[in-house]
Parts: sequence; C-alpha cells; structure tokens
Amino acid sequence: MELTTGLLTQEQMQAELNAILSLVADSQSRDVEIIYGFSCDVEETYQSISVSVSALPTFISQGWDEGIWQLGKDDFYITTLAPSVQYLLCHESDVHITTAVPQVLHYFTSRWIDKCYKPYRRINEHWEPLVQSEPLPSQ
Repeated sequence: MELTTGLLTQEQMQAELNAILSLVADSQSRDVEIIYGFSCDVEETYQSISVSVSALPTFISQGWDEGIWQLGKDDFYITTLAPSVQYLLCHESDVHITTAVPQVLHYFTSRWIDKCYKPYRRINEHWEPLVQSEPLPSQ
C-alpha cells in the first residue's frame, strides 16, 4: 500500500525525514538502498546505492552539501529490506511510504493525521483521503 502526505513545508519535510531516519535506525536492516530520482544532480538517476544505516545521516548531509539533491525539490528514495519499506521524499514537497507492513502504515497514518498533513492512500490508481477511524487494509 502507498500512503502520501499533502503538501509540506520545508520544516515539516525535515521532521518527516527525521522520523524516517529514526524508524530506519530501529529496523532490522543493516543497509538501505538509496536512489537519487527525478531532478537530482547526478549523472545516473534511478541507480540503487547501498548505504549502511549508521552512515545514512552523513550520506544525506553530503548529498545536500554537494548539491546532489534538495529536500522537497528532488526525489530521494530510502528503501529498507527488513522490513520492506520504501520512503520517497518527493520533489513535490510531500512524502510517500510504500509497504505492506501494518505497523509502519499505522504509524505514519496516525502521525500524519495528528499533524494535519492530509494523508492519502492509493487504491488502484486513485488517491483517497485517510481519516483516523478507517482501518487500513493489510495488503
């Protein structure tokens, strides 16, 4: 299932990146896959780069310092394998989470509703708003 926020400010994007980094650090993954996507200033976009979880914050900072990507302006993917979760910090200044892990889905749904981020879930090819009282399908 894929979830997304509504449009976020730069400060909100940073807060979501921090939440993602915290969850990644607490996951069973030792490494993550990073992908520089749309609008990133690299020769080859959409190539998977393996980064250790412990090195991830430094890797992200170096990408900013080197002008490779900007939070909320370029697509930056972080994918964990255990559990399987893809986080997309999107060029449209929103965040996407794609996973079948119910705990992750519930965590971000609750977080985003509490913060009034106007979350949506993708059902087939359509986006539907999420409200707290709705159960999430565990696809």
